[in-house]
Amino acid sequence: MKWRSLEESGAVADQRPLREIYAERKELIAKYVPAETQAIHAQAVAELKQRNLAANILPVGTKAPSFELQDHNGKVVRSSDLLVHGRIVLCFIRGRWCPFCVGQMEAMKLIVPQLEQAGAILAAISPQTVKQSFASSA
Repeated sequence: MKWRSLEESGAVADQRPLREIYAERKELIAKYVPAETQAIHAQAVAELKQRNLAANILPVGTKAPSFELQDHNGKVVRSSDLLVHGRIVLCFIRGRWCPFCVGQMEAMKLIVPQLEQAGAILAAISPQTVKQSFASSA
């Protein structure tokens, strides 16, 4: 899942630590993203931090509520159906357009074999619409 690319064949997984990948992407954003856009992003992040959303995070080990969401094909996926295959490692990502989310998902894909060996599966939730998800997964 290369950032800003729909071509995944031949893509080599980046096995560096996420902090290195994120640092590199921050440098690229600083270099190539217009200052006005960066300012809007910084303001949005500051507003989110001010709202203290982290206080709503479930503590580690807490049983998550059941959910039903559409996958990138529009098919309904239920947490109860996923739990049949084992525990769920759930990631929340903003979307394919986000270089940091793509980096997270690339890193998570690398550990899928270990997750499966431990009896868990990987699932990601994104606010992208079905149409947006389909376009970015093509």
